[in-house]
Amino acid sequence: MDAKEIRIALRNPKVIACQPCIIINDVKFCHHPNGGGLVAETALVEETVRLDMASIVLDRAQIKGRVRITGSPIIKDDVVITGNVRIEGHHIEISGKVRLSDKVVVSGGNVLIGENAIVRDFATIRGGTIIGSPIIGGHAQIYDSPKISGEPRISGDVQIGGFAEVSGGTFSDQARVYDWARVWGSPRLSGHVRVFHQGKVHDFADLSDDVWVCGGAEVYGNAKERGDKVIGSDERIFCSE
Repeated sequence: MDAKEIRIALRNPKVIACQPCIIINDVKFCHHPNGGGLVAETALVEETVRLDMASIVLDRAQIKGRVRITGSPIIKDDVVITGNVRIEGHHIEISGKVRLSDKVVVSGGNVLIGENAIVRDFATIRGGTIIGSPIIGGHAQIYDSPKISGEPRISGDVQIGGFAEVSGGTFSDQARVYDWARVWGSPRLSGHVRVFHQGKVHDFADLSDDVWVCGGAEVYGNAKERGDKVIGSDERIFCSE
């Protein structure tokens, strides 16, 4: 059953048996003893986990440790969640072979984390779509409605938000990507770099210090930009020294 089918079923369930187990549209569930959330018989949720009543765990998902889940998230497929992760809010779906660990926080609404994403350390997800095989760690923050895909490596105090699209690259320190910015390929962004408005960074570009890319500007190829500068007004920088 997908998320939509589960929500429809819960509005008008065909209940065959009550506590401790119920069957909803041919899928058998038990209420978790710590919070009452629904757990499919094929899933594993340890008793130390807090799983609120409106939460659903499907398929072969595993949730272990001191994880706390409130609101109405749907967790399915082969997801593994461990440590002290907190998931709180509505319209949150975690699927595929996602791994969440340590003290990650997923909150708010309209969050989709899927495929092979890894989120760890103290990272915070407050919106957006995260798919592919990204690794998000450190104190990184993902907010609003960005799309993160491919294999980017995001750490430090990096922030990615707005409607930005990130499908590759290495991000560290206090780099920021937001608004309608796009980053793809294998670039490196570190220091206090900012990519925003409709700025684009791709290929093997290497940006650090206080470089800002905005206003439709594009930095690509093997470009290396350092120092305190603003690259804007549709500038195109390729293989600079």
